[in-house]
Amino acid sequence: MLDSRRRNYVSASQAHRVMAGFRTELDNAGMVEPEGVDPNLRDFIQKNGKCLAGAAKAAGIVASGAEIAEMYKYVKSLEPVITEGMITVAREIAISEFIKFRPEQFESKAMEMGNDLEVEAVSILENHIKSKIDNTGENQSFFHTENLSATPDGVVYDDFTVIELAEVKCLQIESHSKFLHLLKDQDDLLEHAPEYFWQTMTQLEVTGAKMVHFQTYCPYFEDGYNLVYVPVYPNERYIDILNSRAETVLELVPGIRQQIIDNPARIWIEHELNTTEAAQ
Repeated sequence: MLDSRRRNYVSASQAHRVMAGFRTELDNAGMVEPEGVDPNLRDFIQKNGKCLAGAAKAAGIVASGAEIAEMYKYVKSLEPVITEGMITVAREIAISEFIKFRPEQFESKAMEMGNDLEVEAVSILENHIKSKIDNTGENQSFFHTENLSATPDGVVYDDFTVIELAEVKCLQIESHSKFLHLLKDQDDLLEHAPEYFWQTMTQLEVTGAKMVHFQTYCPYFEDGYNLVYVPVYPNERYIDILNSRAETVLELVPGIRQQIIDNPARIWIEHELNTTEAAQ
């Protein structure tokens, strides 16, 4: 559930869905318009989409199949990316305005354990990094930029300046085992737990911190195997795409909200419910 502070932002917990499939966009980021091609070809493709050499020739454009394919790839790279994940997050933000209340959220055994152990895990992390971690537990701080928001598990300050962050995960045996086996650096975090990777990228962007101390903890393991620690640093190319996609998500919200308001099925259901209530 989105609380009132997060309704106007893409939150850190939503970021991994917003960033699904980002590598294609990353590959296209440095594309330049092909040289030596009929200058009318780009406009033709923008208007008509993918075309064959015969269609281009009929329009008075002389270009080979390879040139058309290269120009089509370039034209597609100029279009804003809107993925299913981005639409889903935009809908979550849009719909929050219409939810009157939610039933108590179910807390799984894993979630209950995580809440109980978080204070202990943060204390362990403090000893490891030799720095005081503030804004923890019920005193966590909410940060945001124009499009993104995050609430880190803890903050390391230099006077009043945020310099580092803490993100701790208190996991069950199976989940912690995965990190013991596969997690060595932040690239592994992106590969095997993208939800946590994008959470930390969002936290870095909204706070301006230079790093996140990411730690998983499971008390059921022997000492030496109960902790996995990886420092996570900003990747500016990734964060640029994250900001761009988050902006697009928020631009989708008013339209989705209006579609919900104007939905004739919603009006019909509302009318039927009111009629039933009146009859009773």
